[in-house]
Amino acid sequence: MPKLGLGNASSSGSSMITPGVVTDGLVMKHMYPAGAVQPLSDGAAYFDGDDTSGSYIDCAASNNFITGTNVTYSCWVNVSDADQARLITAQKGPGSTNLSLGVNNNNGAEVKGYITFIVWNGSSSHNYVNYSAGINDNNWHHIAATTTSSAQNLYLDGALVASGSNTFGNAASSNRFTLGSFHNSGEFLGGYMANVGVWNRVLTQAEIKSIMWKQYADLSTSEKTSLVSFWNLDALTEFDSVGTDNGLVLDNHDTTVGSELLTGFTNGSSYPFNIFTSSGREISAAIETSGNWGGCASNAISVTAGEWYKCTFDLTYISGTDNLQVVIGNGPSGASSERSNDTFTSTNGANTVYLKITDTDNAAYLQIGTGAETDVINFSMSNISLKKMNGNHGELK
Repeated sequence: MPKLGLGNASSSGSSMITPGVVTDGLVMKHMYPAGAVQPLSDGAAYFDGDDTSGSYIDCAASNNFITGTNVTYSCWVNVSDADQARLITAQKGPGSTNLSLGVNNNNGAEVKGYITFIVWNGSSSHNYVNYSAGINDNNWHHIAATTTSSAQNLYLDGALVASGSNTFGNAASSNRFTLGSFHNSGEFLGGYMANVGVWNRVLTQAEIKSIMWKQYADLSTSEKTSLVSFWNLDALTEFDSVGTDNGLVLDNHDTTVGSELLTGFTNGSSYPFNIFTSSGREISAAIETSGNWGGCASNAISVTAGEWYKCTFDLTYISGTDNLQVVIGNGPSGASSERSNDTFTSTNGANTVYLKITDTDNAAYLQIGTGAETDVINFSMSNISLKKMNGNHGELK
């Protein structure tokens, strides 16, 4: 499965390509008008552009977070492949896109990498605002698009390059907002993307010229007005998904963690550890010597399908090298059904695992135990924490 990638952060004194761009691996940095080279983003999401099974980011599940007829899209892209239609962003509705921004091959004509802004009239057809930009040049470009119920503007590198007077019905969608594809139905982007912003209002050209040089932390209070979501795309947290493709969590401007959910642990009922002692959110000893499974479970928590949880802990292996598994299940026993489709095979030291909930359950448990029936382990854990993640974080598809 193709994956998104991050570059390595550039350090002070990195090589400079004049004028104005510092590169280090996949990292691209842009010059501010003041002349100093500053990081626009510490990394960039990479999309492989595979025609049939390309990578994309699912940013919001069925929550209609972009609504109304006044909308602005803003992003940096570095397009390497625009021989076919490639979507940068897409708000998908039933059977159609409500509002999309992408690059295309100008319907097979010589000019490739032109920008297209697609709006749905709400009843029967799509309308297009196009500009023959030739942006599939492996260089970074800033693209912004605005719409009202009857007018659209398309901006390239801060300049107004095309306008339209099409009817736009509404951005609300019963499905998902995606980056890099049409919700896994083709038109996969090839190249890099960073600093994607979405507003439920029309930004002025002056605002677009201002925000194009900013990460979320640099936006002014007025520039954050009606901001729906902003993805720097420079903090991708990879995880290994059991039984599914690899994925990631994207930290965006409104990603936060909730309050602590754990109060303590008890030894497993069906598959207990041979020796188990705990105090609150610490496990002082957990030993399985018989090679016949072993595990413990937290207090009960309530979870909802689609939610993400962040689990952190400090792990010390006392003896044994077999795998330790962390999962959310529907009971305090190791024999219970999983409520998250991602488990964690641990490493010594400080660990973080992100767990996505697949089934709603008002009495679920964080389970910690052996990964296989033949495992023999002796470990301790401290600072065990489980918190719900809030916000429009996304995941790789």
